[in-house]
Amino acid sequence: NYESMTDDAARNILKAWFSLQDDEVALTRKYAKQLEKVLPPAKVIRFVQIENRLGIDRALDGGWLRDLGVAQQSST
Repeated sequence: NYESMTDDAARNILKAWFSLQDDEVALTRKYAKQLEKVLPPAKVIRFVQIENRLGIDRALDGGWLRDLGVAQQSST
């Protein structure tokens, strides 16, 4: 529960989350650079948009955005 979380625990979670985000961006950048060699830029940006959307969907499915109070829980 984030309301009872210690400051140190929150800092550690933030550090880990930002590290994961950095890794994901680096990987997306790597693939985009490779794709630019064979696809037009408009197709590459579409790949990046889809990858970003899939990342959001995975986060919501995993529930961690809801746990942090960022997203509302679905009514299903």
